[in-house]
Amino acid sequence: MPTQTRPSDVEVVPDLGELGDPGMRRTYKFRLQPTSKQHVALKECLDVHRNIYNAALQERRDAYQIVVRQSPDYYSENRPKSPVNFASQCRLLTELRAEFEEIARFGCHSEQATLRRLDLSFQAFFRRLALGETPGYPRFKAAHRFDTVTWPENGDGAKWHPESSRIYLMGIGYVKVKKHRQVQGVVKTVSVTREGNNWCLVLSCDRAPRELLEPTHQVGAIDAGIANFVATSDGEFIEIGRAHV
Repeated sequence: MPTQTRPSDVEVVPDLGELGDPGMRRTYKFRLQPTSKQHVALKECLDVHRNIYNAALQERRDAYQIVVRQSPDYYSENRPKSPVNFASQCRLLTELRAEFEEIARFGCHSEQATLRRLDLSFQAFFRRLALGETPGYPRFKAAHRFDTVTWPENGDGAKWHPESSRIYLMGIGYVKVKKHRQVQGVVKTVSVTREGNNWCLVLSCDRAPRELLEPTHQVGAIDAGIANFVATSDGEFIEIGRAHV
């Protein structure tokens, strides 16, 4: 059985808003409790997004091989632009959604976010090449290496319902969430991640209230020595071996 870990929330960078107290940007992680039918639908959603990622990568590879043959200096800083990019692949995605029901079943903007994920990989690849590094070319994703689907906007293909502790996901339905704490701030981005046989919901929120600690009005100090690794101003001595425990 996979290791069971308690979902947690992680503070990241502050949101530098223009009006009032910008608050914090905070990420909340909860365990999803899908039905057996929803569990299958979540896996199908992940497979569709992985197939979109791999197909888009193959299209870029084919286009780059043609351009490189025509321009030997393609990998220089002045490389010619490829006819395949994020915008062109989004247009192709629109056509595919009109033709294939299994693709149109899930949110359009979440699928565009998957294309953006690939685009960022290529941007990082060429940026590192320009710096003289030797990065690995973006790789195809096997089933065990693609575990996350992201909806860039709450309410667009995914909608958080705090009053009922459920998340609505297009093509999947209302999935129950094991909410162990209140979500504070404005939910901006929704992600679903597979962890072993479990599914987790990640909510990225802007303008979450700051949680300031009460001042202790105390000052502490440490002193590194030879006989003892550290001596504190409280009179505690930490031995060298204990520093690695």
